[in-house]
Amino acid sequence: TTLLGSDDKAGVAVIMQLAADLLADPAPRPTLRLLFTPDEEIGKGTEYLDLARFGADVAYTLDGSGTDRLNVETFNAAEAVLTVDGVVVHPGYATGVLVNAARIAAAFVAALPAEEAPETTSGRDGYFYAHTLTGDTSRAEARVLLRDFGDVGMARRKAFVQQLADDLAARHPKATIRVALTDSYRNMLRYIEEADRRVIDVAVEAAHAMGFEPELELVRGGTDGARLSEKGLPTPNVFTGGYDFHSCFEWNTIENLERALAYAKTLVHTWGERE
Repeated sequence: TTLLGSDDKAGVAVIMQLAADLLADPAPRPTLRLLFTPDEEIGKGTEYLDLARFGADVAYTLDGSGTDRLNVETFNAAEAVLTVDGVVVHPGYATGVLVNAARIAAAFVAALPAEEAPETTSGRDGYFYAHTLTGDTSRAEARVLLRDFGDVGMARRKAFVQQLADDLAARHPKATIRVALTDSYRNMLRYIEEADRRVIDVAVEAAHAMGFEPELELVRGGTDGARLSEKGLPTPNVFTGGYDFHSCFEWNTIENLERALAYAKTLVHTWGERE
């Protein structure tokens, strides 16, 4: 699989058609700024964005799954990277000398709670996701995503992996064991509510104008909107019709794309009626 499917080619297609349609539409609308970002899937889509130059007061990302959904809350996200340097000698004469970095890194991954993995959690549950384990006897690396909707929960997860690394270092004093913790993005709901709650209210109003009740859902993932909201530009996420993102079974339909486009137009015009 790749990360180049409906997530988020659907959003690009909707935005491009939206721009073409609005240019031919005399209905009231606010001034629009359109932005396409690279590297969203690695959390760096807005890293170098100049918000003052961009000049928007509120924003929406078109990067959501399904239909009739608005994402207003995300995980807090971080990554733990464990690096282990072992001691290499000939295995036939390794007694009391060899320190196998690969085994230590594997023990780190094995110690993560199985009941707090992506495949065993749902809803508001956070998780530890050991997504990469590489290396050999001399050096090994484990990369683990940490996800939690709350600050306290995220702090607990960071402390847990740090304690695991410390325990392994105590058990293997001849090895060099390091763990680096890096934040990726924060739960965007608090930043949206602090900056401008209208960005949610108008989105709901636009849905009502189309005759449906939107599902205000938390997204068990991240969007560029999480980083934008944290920087002061409140940015919920809007549906684009796709399903099964990041899998070999990802799909969308013309009908879903047309509904996403119709909603995007209604959203723009709803803001225009307020100005």
